[in-house]
Amino acid sequence: MENKQIEYILEIAKEQNIARAAQNLGISRSALNYYLLNLEKQFGIPLFHRIKGNMLPTDAGKLYIEYGRKILELQQDCNIALRDMSDGNTGVMHLGVTYGLGQRMFTAALPDFNQEFPRYEIKLFEANVNELVRALIDGEIDLMWGAIYQPIPELQHILLDTSPLMLVVPEKMAKHPFDPKTRFGEAPVDIRAYRDIPYSFLNESALVRSMIDELFHETDITPRIIFEGGRFRMMEDAAQTGVSATILPKVMCNCMRDVVYYEIAPKKDFSLAISHRKGAYLSHAEKYYIDLLRKHLSHIIPYYEHGEQHALQL
Repeated sequence: MENKQIEYILEIAKEQNIARAAQNLGISRSALNYYLLNLEKQFGIPLFHRIKGNMLPTDAGKLYIEYGRKILELQQDCNIALRDMSDGNTGVMHLGVTYGLGQRMFTAALPDFNQEFPRYEIKLFEANVNELVRALIDGEIDLMWGAIYQPIPELQHILLDTSPLMLVVPEKMAKHPFDPKTRFGEAPVDIRAYRDIPYSFLNESALVRSMIDELFHETDITPRIIFEGGRFRMMEDAAQTGVSATILPKVMCNCMRDVVYYEIAPKKDFSLAISHRKGAYLSHAEKYYIDLLRKHLSHIIPYYEHGEQHALQL
């Protein structure tokens, strides 16, 4: 197995289409198709099913992809380890971050990282959590900052903090006591008490949305959704206008005027974490960057202090 062979097959599997894979690889479709046919002839078994223009891995193809990824990862780990032994101050870190909080965490840690590793290059990949997880498993990035709800078998998670989901409601819709200074409710509320109000939610591709859908399924509620969007702040802004409520992680709440924030019962938490592929070698630079994120967490997250969450008015 040569690296080029592996990369070609992985790209076909990723795109599930010869033409798109060839375009991404910078070669012609006919050349890639010819290469694949020769490889299948060499093994004496098809690596892909051809179904209405889609390329879906056969069992043999899945096996090739699994071992191919391991080979590339081992080679990459070896290169990084050798570079650490000779000169750990140079290299490339492929980092994935979420929009909003992940981007702020990245820029907060960047000055210290750049001072310690001035010749290190960071290739940044910005996406939602589910897209980052796929990119990490596929080997497109080395580290990701983001939330996790449940452990992912292929990945190893370094937990930094946990954050509960909060019911975020316009003050005029609030049905329970709250502190007017912090804007936070005095006690958790049963989400069923707010089953009839209008909501705005993140798109279905977001991790938080899957947690919200699970919450409403468990409580037998069909929420009235007036719109869906792609950013946390948009949902919170809608609550401030009085149009709709939403559900956000506490870590993303900005304690706006005319908005009230309640912890939800039944409680749902997700964890903020740095994740990498299980068993992957972490370079000196990557370990240092993880330490920086821990250091800067309390400066970026308004409710994080000495390992606990505190409500502060912004």
